[in-house]
Amino acid sequence: MPMLELAVGGELVEVRARDRDAEALVVGLELTTRGLTTDADPERFRVEVPGPKVSEGAGEDERLRISVPATMFKLLAAEGELVDWQEAFHYKHLRVEGDSRVQRLLGQAIEPALTASVSKGAG
Repeated sequence: MPMLELAVGGELVEVRARDRDAEALVVGLELTTRGLTTDADPERFRVEVPGPKVSEGAGEDERLRISVPATMFKLLAAEGELVDWQEAFHYKHLRVEGDSRVQRLLGQAIEPALTASVSKGAG
């Protein structure tokens, strides 16, 4: 689970800091897999920040649910930069559902980092 903590934890800590109403932010992470003929049951994790604290299974207190194919998650977690996560979301490989307010906060937390990374790449 260290890869989960590394991949998901950083940006969620920033979102949690902006969400003054919450003591903790809990996000569900669903790693989907596909078989040859049918979809297999996804792996589900509960990620809580600050921490992050990762546990197996879905949590009843999730404010967001992030769903992504397991193979893409492994690639993004190991080698992806924030812009890669944004592209995965844009092309609908990564889905985010749940509290629209928290989704907005996540976007606001990520935007400055995306702008900085694009600026570095251009210069």
